[in-house]
Amino acid sequence: MAKKKKIFDAVLRILFFIASVAIIVLFCPNEAQYQYQFELGKPWQYDLLTADFDCPIYKDRTEFRKEREDVLNAKVYYFNLAESTKDEAVRIMKADVNRLYKEEQEASIKTPESLSFIRHHEDYISYLKQILDKIYETGLIDDNDYESTQNSTSDHIVILSANNMGRKCDKNSLYSVHTAKSAIYSKAPTKIEKEWLRQLRIDGYLKPNLIYNEEITEKVLSEEYKNVSATQGMVQRGERIIDRGEIVTEEKYKILNSIKQESLNKSITTNEQHLSILVGRILLTSCLIGFFFAYTAIFRKRFYISKRYFALSLSLITLYFVATSLIAQYADPEFVYIIPFALVPMIMSTFYDTRTALFAHITTILLASLMVSVPLEFVILQLPVGMMAIFMSKDVVERSQLIKCAVAVFLTYCLMYTAYGLILEGDILVIDIWMYLWFTINGILLLFAYPFIFVIEKTFGYTSNVTLLELSNTNHPLLRTLSEEAPGTFQHVLQVANLSGDIAMELGANSLLARTGALYHDIGKTKNAAFFTENQHGGNTPHSQLTPQE
Repeated sequence: MAKKKKIFDAVLRILFFIASVAIIVLFCPNEAQYQYQFELGKPWQYDLLTADFDCPIYKDRTEFRKEREDVLNAKVYYFNLAESTKDEAVRIMKADVNRLYKEEQEASIKTPESLSFIRHHEDYISYLKQILDKIYETGLIDDNDYESTQNSTSDHIVILSANNMGRKCDKNSLYSVHTAKSAIYSKAPTKIEKEWLRQLRIDGYLKPNLIYNEEITEKVLSEEYKNVSATQGMVQRGERIIDRGEIVTEEKYKILNSIKQESLNKSITTNEQHLSILVGRILLTSCLIGFFFAYTAIFRKRFYISKRYFALSLSLITLYFVATSLIAQYADPEFVYIIPFALVPMIMSTFYDTRTALFAHITTILLASLMVSVPLEFVILQLPVGMMAIFMSKDVVERSQLIKCAVAVFLTYCLMYTAYGLILEGDILVIDIWMYLWFTINGILLLFAYPFIFVIEKTFGYTSNVTLLELSNTNHPLLRTLSEEAPGTFQHVLQVANLSGDIAMELGANSLLARTGALYHDIGKTKNAAFFTENQHGGNTPHSQLTPQE
């Protein structure tokens, strides 16, 4: 039976291992890795680089996207000219003025104003014809179309004649139905009464003579959108790109990214190469995780035989790699410094020991470094941070210790990054200050270690020092019951707890665990407290009332 259990445990550990390796390989990018790693604003860390082939210089995604958005915002609207609309509008206008003229002429009561209109109605016709000629010569469009043209950043529209010949027209000179009506009222001479203009049915003959041509507008816009070039220049074969120590400026960053993109496009051409990359990733991942568990099997045998140890450590390593991979591929590469990697050694040292925590942290960092843009910088920053987390989080039982640990981690990040930046760039003013913001967020996220440890306790069945501290509280319901039902036993366990805690401390063992265990070692005496000497008073004992057989 014991042999079968050992075989089952071994198979389970292998399955955990395979699952972890598979997930990590799955979240690796599909394309091959470029041989050079670089970052905007950082020094070039390699020898002189020259172009091995002619290469177009690609615009970055933000610039390319902005140019396309500018094309959409500068949409040029095309309108068909309806030449007969003006004549029809003038005809309707004359009929409308004559209608009002006849109505006033036939009215039984004529006011001075109506007599003035009757006398000057030809002037109304003349003025309205003049203003309508001007409106239609300039161009009259629908109110909705007018609003659309004003929202465009383009300063003109295109008017298409009957033979589809186009001419540009300043969009600000156009009239909408609303602005045309306002112009008729505002530009009327003194002898033209606005009151009489309002009695005319002006809306009836203000019909747009520019009709929006959606088909041509969208077709032209689509062509302009497609014609936005993704490149801006060319790098010639043999051209010098960058040399060791030179800063990667925005221009050089574009060129390097372009060469990287073209190199990757040319490097992967066969399924055999894809397979080789896959095998390499599996081997590398397996070796890194395998070395960690080899250390455990040799130096920490009691951890190695635990299924919970395998499940927890592999879960942490895999989780952090997946988080790093997703951020590196789909967000700003610098955002990987927001991930609280120091939480890994904190958790491992809480449930195991500091040396195992350090090995787990190193394994996690080495795997995650495969996904970042500057692996050396990443490893140099993360390793000391993990060490500091181990120093500060040993035997965490108070919240203040966690805050001190988060502050220490933040300061370690800042110190290491500043030192590394000075070595590379030689000037503190050119160090990227945004990194300190990411370090701050990292420290804040580290404060969530308490609830995260609680979740791990409940998930994997572990007991942390925080839980032991809660159990050792004499106000715990079980200990209160012991003090009430068996006060003598309660005093006894307190003495044993103090002694065992002191002895464990001298031996270098877990004094909190020894103390908590001692507090509960006689908890069963609460059922029949009077049967035990320490709880008997006045010489009365239930044992005297029992028969020899009992």
